[in-house]
Amino acid sequence: MRADSRLVTLALAASIVVGTCAWLAPAQAVETPKIPSSEEFVVSDPEIDEASGMVASQLHEGVVYIVEDSGNGAYVYAVGPDGETVATYRLANARNVDWEAMAPGTDSNGNPMLWIGDIGDNDSRRESIRVYAVDEPAELVDSELRWTKVDFTYPDRAHNAEALLSDPDTGQLFVVTKEALGAGTYAAPVALDPGATYELTRVGDAPMFVTDGAISPKGSPTVLRTYGQAIVTDGPGGAELAGYRLPPSPQGETLAFTADGSAVLVGSEGVSQPVYRVELPKNAASSPSPSSGNGSTSANAAESPTTSSSNGTGRTLALGLAAVVLVSLLVGAILATRRSD
Repeated sequence: MRADSRLVTLALAASIVVGTCAWLAPAQAVETPKIPSSEEFVVSDPEIDEASGMVASQLHEGVVYIVEDSGNGAYVYAVGPDGETVATYRLANARNVDWEAMAPGTDSNGNPMLWIGDIGDNDSRRESIRVYAVDEPAELVDSELRWTKVDFTYPDRAHNAEALLSDPDTGQLFVVTKEALGAGTYAAPVALDPGATYELTRVGDAPMFVTDGAISPKGSPTVLRTYGQAIVTDGPGGAELAGYRLPPSPQGETLAFTADGSAVLVGSEGVSQPVYRVELPKNAASSPSPSSGNGSTSANAAESPTTSSSNGTGRTLALGLAAVVLVSLLVGAILATRRSD
């Protein structure tokens, strides 16, 4: 390769990186309020090391239910306000293909129940996904839970998903896929018959890499989470209104509203991981928020919102792609030079 050709190649690579970095840089730093968060408890049970779904109990104050993902059994753990497991429930003859989510609900008589989402599909090849329904246990004692199930198919192709939402007013279920590109929110029919299979309907887009989500028991807002952010939307599949930094975690995959809807609880995979209580601003679901400035995030305070809550993930992805392009061009230039020498 001639010297002038190498210069052109390197100039092209440099322009790609410079352009990407210009996009990554915030146009203006804006001072915004921080969101209070506090450690609620630490999950002490060593059996719970891959927490993937969480729901606050509607019957037992301070208790949350936790499930784990693929490779684990068909168990639901009831964890008390001190972080100790107070009861372990087994779904006999159920299979944990990839349990990735939970959602609260009520049965036809208004009694509290739990939805368990067997919706994970890392390879995006499952022909159908499954959601289990169980009554919320009236007693906190180790026992087996009777269950029913409903299967779902996607209208387009298989997707990986880790968020299951339940509308507290209608009981309608929504599945939010976890993808880098083309993530979406899919709605189930409102009326579901146990044992039946239904096709989901895509009702809107979703942020990238959603690992959990929930609708407030008050009906609003809807909050999704990624590994590092809580994203407020105006409903399942709706517009993003604000994004907030969450307390740091090794692999944050759980989010649940408190039973009274006053805050969200967030947790992570791993042994002895804390569950944090995050207080969302009262106006979080009412209007979009300005871009946040750079700042540190502590376990006791989360950063304030960004205009587009998926920008952090998107920009990171773009920077990675730019780096790959630069490296590829440089390697090509070097190899061409060697061939011409």
